[in-house]
Amino acid sequence: MCACINCATQTDKNDNEKNTTLKQVQEIEKNEKTHKTNYTKIGDSIGLIVLKDNYCEKDTIKIYNEDGSLWYKFTYYYDDSDGKFDYPNDEFQPRGFKPDYFVLAMEVVIEDKYGYQVFVNKKIDLKKRIKKETFLQFLTWEEYVLKAFAVRFNNAKNPIHKTSEDESETIIYKQDNFYHPVKVKDEWLQIKWGEENNWSYGWIKWREENRLLIEIYLFA
Repeated sequence: MCACINCATQTDKNDNEKNTTLKQVQEIEKNEKTHKTNYTKIGDSIGLIVLKDNYCEKDTIKIYNEDGSLWYKFTYYYDDSDGKFDYPNDEFQPRGFKPDYFVLAMEVVIEDKYGYQVFVNKKIDLKKRIKKETFLQFLTWEEYVLKAFAVRFNNAKNPIHKTSEDESETIIYKQDNFYHPVKVKDEWLQIKWGEENNWSYGWIKWREENRLLIEIYLFA
């Protein structure tokens, strides 16, 4: 009788473990499906990780391998009297990284409850993991574009239009102007140029399907 009870208990335990594993897999699949539906993808990425304004001296950026081991860590607070970054890593080449200006932009491949899988070097398809932190922020591509100071684009292939329609009248492009992002409408980006209280406005395409058509400049 005891043997039967033990056998039944072990069977229930195995079933519970299987159900737990199945739930975890289903949750990850659900997350990935949700991201594919809700986020605009550029290449393989659904958005970007950037620094929040609350980043401070006690905060450290830690990037991990898939097995959970530490791959790289650094802080933006360091002694730069010699003009050199104190935490060099030639493999770390994300979309945006300027220690002197507290700039970080890592493209996100997957977001889950454990954190993010990010590109640390897209040229060599190198991906790592980063945990969710109070000083880090996830931005969609649309949000990231709108945070830029200015954008650059190929006017010959991507002319400025008066409205967000291919058939609308085009506007003369002046190379010396800064073109500032205003708002996003699907694949279209409204831009402005000129001077305060005397802005000119137009529309360009910021993406074509999952390909980025603009260069993004965070500073003047």
